Amino acid sequence: MKIISHQNISELPCERTAMVNFAVSMLGQPVSQFVANSEGEFFLAANSTGAIPFFVSSPRSSQNYASSLESHYVYYPKRELELLNLSWLFPVLAPILLFLKLLLRFCRSEEVVYIGNWLVSTNLHDQWLTDHIEEIVLLVREHYPDRATVIRSINLNHHQDLYKRALSHGAVSVFSRRVYQFDPRFVVRRMSSDLKKDLKLLSRSSLSVIKLGFNDRDSISAVAGMYRKQYIEKYSELNPQLTERFITEAIRSGFYEVYLLRDGNGPVAALGFYEVENLITAPILGIDYSHPKHKTAYRALTAFLSRVSLDRNIELNRSAGADQFKINRGSVPVEEMSLIWSSNHLFKWFAGSVNFVARCL
Repeated sequence: MKIISHQNISELPCERTAMVNFAVSMLGQPVSQFVANSEGEFFLAANSTGAIPFFVSSPRSSQNYASSLESHYVYYPKRELELLNLSWLFPVLAPILLFLKLLLRFCRSEEVVYIGNWLVSTNLHDQWLTDHIEEIVLLVREHYPDRATVIRSINLNHHQDLYKRALSHGAVSVFSRRVYQFDPRFVVRRMSSDLKKDLKLLSRSSLSVIKLGFNDRDSISAVAGMYRKQYIEKYSELNPQLTERFITEAIRSGFYEVYLLRDGNGPVAALGFYEVENLITAPILGIDYSHPKHKTAYRALTAFLSRVSLDRNIELNRSAGADQFKINRGSVPVEEMSLIWSSNHLFKWFAGSVNFVARCL
C-alpha cells in the first residue's frame, strides 16, 4: 500500500477505473475549485488491486459539514432546527452544542484525515476498503500521526463488515444521521401509491430527460446553479458547495451520470448520481424554482431516480432529509455512522456524548 499524489501519479499501481480517474483529477488541485467551501488536499492510498481517495483537511475547512466535524455536529443542527420550525428547542440544546464544540476544539477536529470522503453528502464504500481497512488506516496514521483519521457514511445496512472490522482495530463510532434506503427487490412487490403516482407523473410528463456529457458547458452551468438554489440557498451554506468543475470532472471520468430535466421553457431540474457495487446515491440534485413546473419537478426527479433503481435492480441510498416523503415512496430509515481513530481520548467523550443525545432524540 502506498500514497499517491500528483507528484508520483506515474507510480499508481492499480487500474485506472472511473472512480480513480475522478480522484486523480483532484490531486494537486485547490480543493475549493471542486467544492467551494472545503480546504485541504486529496491523495490516494493504493495497491495493485485498488485505490481509495483520502482528504487531508485544512483548519479553514469548517464551512462544509462533509469535511468538518464541527460544522456537522455543532452548526448544522442549529440550522436544521430553524428549517423544522423548532428554534424554540435551541436554548435546550445550546449547552450540549457548546460542550461538543469545546470537545472538538480540544481534539483539533478541523485537522483530520478523511478516508473515502468525496466531500459530498453521502459516500459509498466498496469491498476493497473493507478488505484493506487495517493497512490503509495504518498507512495514513503513520504519515499523519498528529491527526485523527475519519471514515464517514458508514451505512449499517451495507457496511456491517467494515464497521465491525474497524471497531476491532481501535475505531470509535459516532452517530452521524439517518438516511433512507430504497431496495427495488422489496419495493416492486408492494409499490406504494405515492411512488406509483410519481412514476405515472414522470411517464406522462412533457419533460425531456437528457444525459449530459462533459462538454455540455451551458447545461453543466445550469446544473450547478440549480444545485446551489436547492441545497445552498434554500437549506444551508454548510452543505457541500459543488462547483461546475466538480460536475465536469465527475462526468468526464465516467464516475457520475448527470441528467437534466427540461421542457420548452428550459431546464427545470437536475440530477447526478454514482454507483459503487450495486448501490447508487445522488449527491447532485437541483430545482429551478423560477420555472413554471418547479412544483412537480422534485417528484419527477425522485421518480426518475426510483426508475433507475428499479430498471437496473440496484439499491438506492436516498441520503437524509424529506423523511416522510421518502418513507411514503418505499424507503426505509437506516442509521449512518462515522468511524474515528485517534490517540486523543477526548474523541471517545465526543462520540459517547453524541451517541447518548442521538438515543435520547
